[in-house]
Amino acid sequence: MVELLNQIEGVYCTRPGGAFYAYPNVTAACSRLGLRDAEAFAAYLLHEAGVAVLPRACFGTRNSGETEEYIRISFATDEPTIREGIARIKRAVERS
Repeated sequence: MVELLNQIEGVYCTRPGGAFYAYPNVTAACSRLGLRDAEAFAAYLLHEAGVAVLPRACFGTRNSGETEEYIRISFATDEPTIREGIARIKRAVERS
């Protein structure tokens, strides 16, 4: 999943350390799409790609000085479903 996410323009993700979710930085993707933050990005993905993700705001307040935008994506499913979801995200982000 991390490799596929990192192939999307404006998305950067590090390998998780044991969890069943990825936490990619979508700051550049938000900027590319003209979206104000990860909440708007999550809504965009739901409506344009049919993919549900959670924005950073769902996990508490920002740390002091934090300016980056993140989403959380679960990969607790089968590989074909993951590949399809990431492909949908890529098409939605790179279409404009």
